[in-house]
Amino acid sequence: MEEFPRQTKGVAVICCWNEFGEGSVIEPTTKYNFSYLEKIRSVFGRQSKER
Repeated sequence: MEEFPRQTKGVAVICCWNEFGEGSVIEPTTKYNFSYLEKIRSVFGRQSKER
């Protein structure tokens, strides 16, 4: 978003948060634990704005 501000207009869409039936999910897993969710929180979460 920062690299292409005119194209993104500062907007991000996290698609398919829990589309279990379609095999596209962002949730804790045995292999990656909470790493995907932690990355999303580090970019978009409340604490990232308070820094």
